[in-house]
Amino acid sequence: MRDELAKLDVMTFFGPVKFGPTGQINSLEPPVFQLQGGKPVVLSPALIKQGEFKLGVN
Repeated sequence: MRDELAKLDVMTFFGPVKFGPTGQINSLEPPVFQLQGGKPVVLSPALIKQGEFKLGVN
């Protein structure tokens, strides 16, 4: 199973997913969200970014 995971290199809605030789995920950057206008907006990572950080209440 670990060998097959090590071959995996896919793009998901969270960004790229790739596993190292030990089976540990080594590519995932958890997304940072902010509610803007009552809807979630991805602020980071840059690859899946949907908007900019906003201060204050919208």
